[in-house]
Amino acid sequence: MGDIPLDMLLDLAENTEDIVFSLDERKKFTYVNRKWKNVFRYREEEIERLTIYDILPEDQVDFCEFVMKEVREGKEIKVDTVFLAKNGKRIEVEGSVTGKRENGKFKGCLGIFRDVTYRKELERKLRESEERFRTIAEESLPGIFVIQDRRFKYINKTVQVVTGYSRDELLKIDPFSLVAEEYKSSAIKAYERALKGEKINSELKYRTKEGEERWVLMSITKINFDAKPAILGNWFDITKMKILEEKLRKSEEEYRNLIENSLIGVYKTTLTGEIVLVNRAFLEMLEYSKEEILKVNAEQLYKNKEDRKKLLDILKRDGKVAGFETELVSRSGKVINVLIGAVLEESHITGTVLDITERKNMENRLIDLTEKLRLLNKILRHDVTNDVTTILGAIEVFKITKDESYIDDAVKAAERSIQLINEMRELESVIFAGKLKPVDVRKVIEDIKRRYNIEFRVEGSCIALADDAISSVINNIVRNAVLHGKTERVDVHLDKLNGFCEIRIADYGKGIPDEIKKDVFKEGFKYGETGHTGLGLYIAKSVVERYGGIIWVEDNEPRGSTFVIRLKSVED
Repeated sequence: MGDIPLDMLLDLAENTEDIVFSLDERKKFTYVNRKWKNVFRYREEEIERLTIYDILPEDQVDFCEFVMKEVREGKEIKVDTVFLAKNGKRIEVEGSVTGKRENGKFKGCLGIFRDVTYRKELERKLRESEERFRTIAEESLPGIFVIQDRRFKYINKTVQVVTGYSRDELLKIDPFSLVAEEYKSSAIKAYERALKGEKINSELKYRTKEGEERWVLMSITKINFDAKPAILGNWFDITKMKILEEKLRKSEEEYRNLIENSLIGVYKTTLTGEIVLVNRAFLEMLEYSKEEILKVNAEQLYKNKEDRKKLLDILKRDGKVAGFETELVSRSGKVINVLIGAVLEESHITGTVLDITERKNMENRLIDLTEKLRLLNKILRHDVTNDVTTILGAIEVFKITKDESYIDDAVKAAERSIQLINEMRELESVIFAGKLKPVDVRKVIEDIKRRYNIEFRVEGSCIALADDAISSVINNIVRNAVLHGKTERVDVHLDKLNGFCEIRIADYGKGIPDEIKKDVFKEGFKYGETGHTGLGLYIAKSVVERYGGIIWVEDNEPRGSTFVIRLKSVED
């Protein structure tokens, strides 16, 4: 790039958010900008005595020597390193070092760096989170797998153990080659239906590496994996359960003891729902004593009574049912997710009940976390990187052309990154949330009110079950009304309504057209010239739903919009 005169950068350096400094040939500081002083916290009289080695950790000294050697030879070096503040805090930075010359003689160097400590920490947290949830899946007792384009993309340890194949072997074969021939056609059809969005539970036979035929119950659902449609599946080897069902049909009395001690719930009812037989696992699952359960009709155990009718219809048509997913309600009112397998024998139904509540919760949590982590990853690796590239490019062009419009471009890109980083912090509150607690919503809004120089009215009060992220939710809505809606007035009304805390935030700005009201809470949705990241209202909706609440938008009178939030209330 040639010699870079220091005076070209001085005006910009004092007002930039980059760390800018100049060293002489002895590596002593001859100039540091305002940002440098704010980061490293040295006094003016101390700076005069400092060299570059005073702000370097020992593990970076050799790298510094290498950089200085390259710069002395006339090269501009891109640097990713660590500095030390006066208090010992490690500052992670990215930037460049360029030589200074007079009459061809080396006179020192100029450094321009960006403090990326927060971004690096966020990247580390992202990697740790990915590893944590990968470990959960890997150590899960049910088999977990992902199929994409008719090839395994992920297999946990359980799938390897039950099939007898290694991970490398499974990744190389067609998944349907494991299926017993008589079930292969139905397995492929189930896969195709799942890719269209249908959730499938099915029983089939598979062959192990040694050729043994065993039974598996699979639950498969569509997901996005590496930005492409794929199938997430859970694998339960139910060979023992199938053997048990067969023995039940042959001799109820002979295997009564086996049934009683089974970990799987077992029951027998009449077609009208009279309970004839249950085992200990069934009673423990539904929190009844044997005397109590015999007085209950089976239909009463179903959360959705129509599910019981569907089960009977299948049994009357096919004589058996496998992997019927439904929800039962325990004696205490607890809802339990279960899979039911049953056979119809004359006037009785004999079946098994498998509690999958924990697996369902983990599956939903894994899918939700995967989506949130994907969004964080996209922002870190794409949006923020693009903005940093824009900033550096604009500064380089400004050095050459002196065209101040490039500085405006750099400032706009920096402002985008700052807003993205702030919204990523808010999104972190959705992913890494703590326990909910009573929150005085009136106090939260009064605090937000002080941030805006507009007419701001607050009426009513209520205590909601939430956490600190509720401040970000409300501030996002108010900020959108001011910045995008151009409102000069905001009215907030709080009310206790049938066990809920209702928050109505009304503005008098441009309003939101009816045709986009259903889209404003979607990730990345932007509207109009002031649309920015498209994350604010998506984050707000995610936080509210985590609280078990709802949020929607409607028109305000005479103009503007009203955002309505309902959260579970707490008696004050």
